[in-house]
Amino acid sequence: MTDKKLLCFLMTDKGLSSLKYAIYRGYSENIGCVVSYNDKNMKTDDSQGIFALCEEHGIPHYLWFEVKNYLPDIIVNHKITSAVAISWQYLIDLSINALLQDDLLIFHDSLLPKYRGFAPTVTAMLCGDKITGVSVLKASEHVDAGDIILQEQVEISDADYIKDIIEKQSLIYAESFVKIINRLRKGNLIAYPQDHALATYSVWRSLEDCKIDWSLTAYRIHILVRAVSSPYPGAYTFYENKKIIINRAEMLEKDINFAIRDFGKVWAIQNGIPVVICGSGMLQITDASYENGEKVFFNKLRVRLS
Repeated sequence: MTDKKLLCFLMTDKGLSSLKYAIYRGYSENIGCVVSYNDKNMKTDDSQGIFALCEEHGIPHYLWFEVKNYLPDIIVNHKITSAVAISWQYLIDLSINALLQDDLLIFHDSLLPKYRGFAPTVTAMLCGDKITGVSVLKASEHVDAGDIILQEQVEISDADYIKDIIEKQSLIYAESFVKIINRLRKGNLIAYPQDHALATYSVWRSLEDCKIDWSLTAYRIHILVRAVSSPYPGAYTFYENKKIIINRAEMLEKDINFAIRDFGKVWAIQNGIPVVICGSGMLQITDASYENGEKVFFNKLRVRLS
């Protein structure tokens, strides 16, 4: 069937990439309309790119906060048969399923049932995982507990920052979105239940969670820097009573046996790059900026980061 019309709740680069790829593959006729919003917690506003793409291809589009209470009207007026949510953070009333031929589908950033909930990719990195993934599932009343349609793995290397993982996931999202459209058109959307006994959960994160605790190991701090870097606000600390964002950092291969381990103190500055004592190990700050975006130049040795 080619008469499937999707209501697409799209956000972030994953939503934009998925829409681009679907249009590129010739499925614009199956995009009934798009809903998006501006996430103020992100450094980039991908909703503008999503709406610009919709304008270019004549796809109806709406701001979430203007239509969230009128979804039944949107579904009826645009003859919507199916709905998908990609990188979506707001609750969608499942009563809309009564108006659809297919249940609402959700794209989630983990290999469910692992890391149900918020910011699963950040959690996977903070837990030191080497593999994460993407799951497409049916929406349910319980958090990310619906039946699974498909899953794909994503590798996490020790050099990857969150943006690198997002780029890998975006490619899989785009390919998976097209697969879902094809399955919906053919009417063969096969799903299987999760093993709920294996479920783990990822809690929401706030800006305070990005503050560096220098008593932790250099390994743990390095992971935090990578996991909450752009497009997220970034790991931060205070340097001479000013908040700075650590954009990039590297662990030193060798540690020093300090008689008293005063973590947070700058031990050395090598070519403008400070070496900071951690609870275990030492970390080089290779790129840091103030809140206004200006680059931080480290030129004082007797300084403690807090």
